[in-house]
Amino acid sequence: MKPSYIAISIAGLILLAPFLALAFPFLLGASKTFVVTSGSMEPGIPTGSVIWVSDTPPSEIRQGDVITFNQGSGNTVTHRVVNVTEEENPRFKTKGDANTEPDPGYVEPNQLVGKVNFSVPYLGYIAEWTGSSIGLILLVVIPALGIIGLELSELYNTMREEQEEDYSGF
Repeated sequence: MKPSYIAISIAGLILLAPFLALAFPFLLGASKTFVVTSGSMEPGIPTGSVIWVSDTPPSEIRQGDVITFNQGSGNTVTHRVVNVTEEENPRFKTKGDANTEPDPGYVEPNQLVGKVNFSVPYLGYIAEWTGSSIGLILLVVIPALGIIGLELSELYNTMREEQEEDYSGF
């Protein structure tokens, strides 16, 4: 029995869908992705969302924009701008949507990573899962073993058919 190439193609597309979803926004101008790991921006951006951030000059950031910035020690934060100073190099007062108080201090222009273009809720859980050992086994190793098994089965059947033809020729 030959494998259904349509079924294999559909399975391949299903397995590739999360990767395509992560890559497509880069064609729309996003330059970085991040997984949201806290609930400070809920309900608008739930924990586990993937956000796409584009490089945006500080002068183009406005009150109400959602920005991602470096907080120090390699930590990035994504919060809404609640105030922009009227200086040559603007600074930003930010606040998580779920927080009652604004963040302490101001975000300096050199801390700005960019402006959030859009987000996809809960896709970050899938992205992180695919990078785990279990995800690797389920999404790469098992399908690869299945394809190898199909090919070996096809090779065995072809060799068996050739042997039967050889013996029937006597």
